Amino acid sequence: VHLVDRSGEPYKPPPVKLKPFGGAGRTMRDESSSSAAPPPPPADAAEIVVDESQPTTTLQVRLADGSRKLIKANHTHTVRQLQGHVAALTPGVSFELRGGFPPKPLTSMLDKSLKEAGLLAESILQSAL
Repeated sequence: VHLVDRSGEPYKPPPVKLKPFGGAGRTMRDESSSSAAPPPPPADAAEIVVDESQPTTTLQVRLADGSRKLIKANHTHTVRQLQGHVAALTPGVSFELRGGFPPKPLTSMLDKSLKEAGLLAESILQSAL
């Protein structure tokens, strides 16, 4: 091992490294919906009551905490009732439901039935706001 004694030389700091991508950045997300204030948690948090004499479907809901719940509902239940049921499962959390493939926000079809919204036997994603 060959060592060079440089203890007598004055200290010279290493050159400053440049940081790539400094400054403000842009995301590729749709920013139109996030520009407004997030809506408060749904107040109509109530569980879905299934009528066994009507046609039923099973929905898999992936909650924001990573857990999964299977929800049995009638074809005539609305997306708003589904949102209320999910709100009852996760109280106090402000969220948005996404469904279909690719997952799209379900906020525009809250008053449609699950059948009209095309959500029968679907996987629904809860996104925390």
